[in-house]
Amino acid sequence: MKKANFFIRKFNTYNIPSISNNTKVHKIYRETIKKNEDDLHKIFNKELVAYPYDEDRYKKLLNIEVSKEKRNLRDFFFNCEMYINVENDKIKNISLSDFNIENVDKYFLFEKEYLHKFFSEGLAGELHKDILMHNSDNDNYEIFLNELKEKNLYDKNKIKNFERMKGVGLLYRKLTYEIINELKYCEEGFKLKEQRDSYNLDNYFLQKNSFSPYYDKESINENNYELNEEMKINSSTTNATINNINSCKDSNKIYSYRNRSILIDGKRGTGKSCILNSVILWAKLNNWFVIFIPDIKKYKFDINNIVRSNTNLYIQPELSRQFLEDIVKVNENFLREIKVNREILYNTCLDGTHLLYNKRIYDDIIKKTVDTEIKGDENYNNLNEKEKNMFRQKLYKFYYDNVKIPNLLDKFSMPSNLLELATIGINNAAYSNLCVYALFEHLKKQTKFPLLIAVDQFNYNLSVSEYLSINFENTKYNGYIPTYYLTIPKLLLQWDTSKYKRCFKIVATCWDRENRRDFRPELLGIQKKEVKTVRNFTLREFKNYVSHLFNQNIIYNFDINKLEYFYMLTGGNGFQARKLLTTLY
Repeated sequence: MKKANFFIRKFNTYNIPSISNNTKVHKIYRETIKKNEDDLHKIFNKELVAYPYDEDRYKKLLNIEVSKEKRNLRDFFFNCEMYINVENDKIKNISLSDFNIENVDKYFLFEKEYLHKFFSEGLAGELHKDILMHNSDNDNYEIFLNELKEKNLYDKNKIKNFERMKGVGLLYRKLTYEIINELKYCEEGFKLKEQRDSYNLDNYFLQKNSFSPYYDKESINENNYELNEEMKINSSTTNATINNINSCKDSNKIYSYRNRSILIDGKRGTGKSCILNSVILWAKLNNWFVIFIPDIKKYKFDINNIVRSNTNLYIQPELSRQFLEDIVKVNENFLREIKVNREILYNTCLDGTHLLYNKRIYDDIIKKTVDTEIKGDENYNNLNEKEKNMFRQKLYKFYYDNVKIPNLLDKFSMPSNLLELATIGINNAAYSNLCVYALFEHLKKQTKFPLLIAVDQFNYNLSVSEYLSINFENTKYNGYIPTYYLTIPKLLLQWDTSKYKRCFKIVATCWDRENRRDFRPELLGIQKKEVKTVRNFTLREFKNYVSHLFNQNIIYNFDINKLEYFYMLTGGNGFQARKLLTTLY
């Protein structure tokens, strides 16, 4: 039985009218239909997305109609309300009142010429690139005015001085506001001198009027009655003070620091260094003693002369001298008011270690010298055991006291204040590292000023440097010196704010060359409550960020109606957004 063959005619979905001749018009028409079919196929296979340049074609193919009102350019570009310190279209001086909750997500604007007033040590992060690339062109401003004229939105009274809003911007974020509140808490908490719980008990034993803290048996009977009466009075006053302390606790009074160390961590481009710059700005306006290290990578990568000490530490004399210059440049008035302690200078060695720790290296040599001298002494065997120990200890003390370790006081006279001490280190690079460590030892004991130590790129202290040493051959470091064996990074790496009487330490990480997942801060003694993770920008922060880039001629011809699209594409990450927008616009 024969099978029936059916012929199926192709159905023309596009209802194309029949064209008999093969003309050029027919050829272009067929190519256009084929292109639309290919685009639909790509959309189905998720190969074509709504990229900015294909977005209109994408919506047209899928019959997507978006009735979205276009934004007003005047609310987006050259808007004074996005800047904190811009008033009447002019940059004004920054005050402490500007650091409030209402100004969160806005920008501080600094003129390039006056930036050294606040950040003479330099800026953390990549803001120094904005300074180098900053120009005074008004290309975007002229385009902005032309668009306003076309849309009849031009107003001379409101936008006559917009071209003056040029400078380096600093985004004021919510985490900055929280850290500043903790700094205020610490400053106010130190000023409140509340009575300790054991104050009355100590006062009882340390009174020198009626009785001394130590007395013999004969005086006990004489002062027995007075002691009993004094104990009754002290017990009543103790109960009263306990009630006062409890009432103070109920009234939410401050007794101690809330947090004295903070580690700012987060992915690259989230704004860690920007937060650090904002906190430094507040501290300097509030008359804090600020030690700011914006670029710690130079101790690791910059090749300078290094000197190995007896304790296997490596001194960088020139970089130590530059570090002292940066401290003096900002805190000259504070250093002049702090007096120098002679004992600290005497016990500090050239590599910053304590004198007793440095002398410990010579213990084996001294013991061998003592044993050699005892063997040559004929009268030693005639002594008894006690006399032998005394003789050995005297010999050991004699040689131990004669070990000479280089010291600052051997060459220079006693400086009166820390400014003179820092000047000695600046003028004599060989003693600069000693002056740095002695200065930090004095700052641990001072209580005159609130101290802020801020370090950017903190994680660079934990890897190997570019310096080579034979001492690290055939080790896991492959001959490279670990950065924490260099004296200045070793000093800044220590998580030791508990040793300071009045100090707050803030450090930030940097992940432009290293892997963040290998970072384990708990090995340094950093607790979880001391780590603050910075997230990507919110939509409002991202909008102000993009507007600032446009105002400073970093990007051009940006379509404000595609703001949410780029926020979704970059995830609100500042580094990714700037990289993408500068490429496209």
